Amino acid sequence: MTEDDQKEAETPFAFIPGYYYALMGFISIPHEHSMFGKGGNLTTLLYRKEHSLTRWYMKFRFRHYHGPDPDDQKDVRNWNLAVFDMPKEQAVARVKMWLEIIGDIRGKKPDFFEIDGDCVKFAFLPKPFWMHESKAGAE
Repeated sequence: MTEDDQKEAETPFAFIPGYYYALMGFISIPHEHSMFGKGGNLTTLLYRKEHSLTRWYMKFRFRHYHGPDPDDQKDVRNWNLAVFDMPKEQAVARVKMWLEIIGDIRGKKPDFFEIDGDCVKFAFLPKPFWMHESKAGAE
């Protein structure tokens, strides 16, 4: 992993200038498969730097709920990053296939949120039910 890639890996989900965002994906983690028995989720973000047409980042986060308050800072989050070089269509298909396979194993259907633009476009899109802005800035 390059130094640039390492910086990407250490940054939580953020929608900032200078990036193109293709897709987010979400799948619930059932209670029986979560760390605290309260459920959780796997959320992905597929994006690239504006100047790089084929170097894609798939940031994904496993979140295990500790309790009912999403802002109590007790949930456990595990951040990960996959990096690949390919055209957009292949990158999107790879992310969708990955989440669909996990969904099949867990008996859950993933939800996808197409962004297909920059942070300004993202700001004005209607958000899916599973996306919220954390008061604590952890999302």
